[in-house]
Amino acid sequence: VQSIESRPNVMDGSRRRRRGPSSSVVSGAAFRILVLLLAIAVLVSCLLALRLEAIAADGRSLLDAPPRAARDEEAAPRQRQPHLHPKLPHLPAFPAIAGEEALRDGTLRGDRPTVAGVASVLYRHLRELHESNRRIAKGLRNGKRGGPRRRDEEAAEVRRSYFDLVDRNLRGMEDAYRGRPMFPIRRDGSVFVSVASFREHLLGETLASAFGQAAR
Repeated sequence: VQSIESRPNVMDGSRRRRRGPSSSVVSGAAFRILVLLLAIAVLVSCLLALRLEAIAADGRSLLDAPPRAARDEEAAPRQRQPHLHPKLPHLPAFPAIAGEEALRDGTLRGDRPTVAGVASVLYRHLRELHESNRRIAKGLRNGKRGGPRRRDEEAAEVRRSYFDLVDRNLRGMEDAYRGRPMFPIRRDGSVFVSVASFREHLLGETLASAFGQAAR
């Protein structure tokens, strides 16, 4: 009797479960939402593609040259401060400089100094100094090592090679600008800040602090 009386309860429970939303209905709604989002994404992509095609048809792109006003503003500092052009790339440490021979000659003559010309002079000096040290080191490895007299001869060779390079590469710049500034001195109350850094993780904070405390 107890088992027979409990059956309607079981059937009522199953009826209540059938009345609730089925999993197929939920999954169907989720599927419709995903399809709608996909359609929106496709529509947006098509609109962007049409926009880019219109830009290309007009002959404009993100890599086009700046407007004439911007080019004029960029050319103005070049005319006022020609010694700052061409600009040196930040990396690598010793980059190749376009037209470095002409820039170097103009700097050494003293009639057309530029920052790039100074860098070219220093780069050439460092390259030749490196090669000179390698040549001396190779000769020392192949030669016989002796006592104090031999070491004194080796030290004298290193010094002689160094000063020969200084006379050949740097003496001209010293003679050309002796008693006068190489570049025009600004009279607008500005200051020159030189920051020596090599892969320093705090460099960004240093520059931000310097610009933040600048008067203008």
